[in-house]
Amino acid sequence: MEKFPIFNINGNAREKGLQQGKLLKERIERTIDFYRKVFRVDENQILEEVRPFIKSIREFDREIANEIEGIAGGSGIDEKWIYALNCRTELLGNFTNECTAIYFPKSGILGQNWDWAKELENLAVFLKIKENDGTQILMMTEPGIIGKIGFNSHGLGVTLNLLKIDQKLSGVPIHVILRSILKSRTIEEALAKIEMSKQGKSSNIVIGTGEGRFVDIEFAGNRTFTFDKTENIWIHTNHFLGEPINTDPIEFASSFSRYRRSNELIKTNEGRTVEDMKEILLDRENNAFPICRKYVQDDYIDNVGTVTTLIMDLRKRKLHFTRGSPLENPFEQITI
Repeated sequence: MEKFPIFNINGNAREKGLQQGKLLKERIERTIDFYRKVFRVDENQILEEVRPFIKSIREFDREIANEIEGIAGGSGIDEKWIYALNCRTELLGNFTNECTAIYFPKSGILGQNWDWAKELENLAVFLKIKENDGTQILMMTEPGIIGKIGFNSHGLGVTLNLLKIDQKLSGVPIHVILRSILKSRTIEEALAKIEMSKQGKSSNIVIGTGEGRFVDIEFAGNRTFTFDKTENIWIHTNHFLGEPINTDPIEFASSFSRYRRSNELIKTNEGRTVEDMKEILLDRENNAFPICRKYVQDDYIDNVGTVTTLIMDLRKRKLHFTRGSPLENPFEQITI
C-alpha cells in the first residue's frame, strides 16, 4: 500500500464525503481496526459514547456533518464509526505522548513532527480539498478524519498537539475544529469559530500565517490559554504552558525533554528557512527522548515514533513533507 498518497477532493459537502469514502474505503476500515484496539473498550461502548459528539458536530457545522456522513455512504461503513474516528482524540482521552510543533514568525513557516503509531505510515493520506468558496486546503490526515494538520490557499496553517487533563471531554471534537480553521481566510475568522465551541477539549493548536502572525490555543477542558505574541520562535510539545497542569516528571518526560532541547536549539537558529526548521524537528541529541523519534514500544500503543515531518512555507503555499519517518524517507514538496 502506497505511503501518504495524495487525493483531490471537491464538490459539495456530501460529494466530498462520498469521494473520500470510495477512494479510502480499505484505509478507513484498517484505521477503524487500529482504533478498536487503541480505545481498549467494547465497541458498543465506543459507539454509545460518540452519540453526544454527533449532536455537537451537527449543531456546529452541518456541512462538516454532511461530509462525515458522506464518507460513511461512500465506504459503506456505519456512520457512527466515521464520527468516532473524528472524535478519536476525545475518546482516547489520556494519551499525550505526541508531537512537537514550531512556528517561525520571521518567515511564516509552520511545522511539526507527527508522532503516532507506525501503523499509520501505511494508512495516512494527503487530501487536496477545494471548498465551495474556492478555498483550497492541503492537509495530512488519517483516513475518515475530515480535519487535521495542514494549510490553505489563504496562507493559513494549523498544527495539533495532544494534551492531558483529568476531565471528561465533550463538545465539538478537535479534528472538526481543525477543519473549520482550514476553511477560514483569516485568524480572526478561525477564532470566531473556535469561540463557539472551545469547551470540552484537551489539545493544543498553533494557527499561523504567512505574514508572521500566529495564535497558540491550549484547550484545558472548561478553560483555554492563549499565546499570540513573540518575536522569537514558538514551540509547543505535550504539556500545558498556561498553567502547571502537567507536572509529573516521569509521565511527561518526553514532552519536557523535547521542549527543553528545542529551546536550546533556537538560541543559535535564525528561524527563517525550511532548513532551519529541519534542524530542530530532525534533532536526535537526547537518545532517550529525542525530538525526532525512532519507533519504540509504548505502554499504551506499540511502536510509537515520528510518523512524518510536515513543514509549511505559508508564504509560498508549499508543504515540505516525508512519506513516513523522516529518519528513513527524504523530503518531498507539494504546492497549492
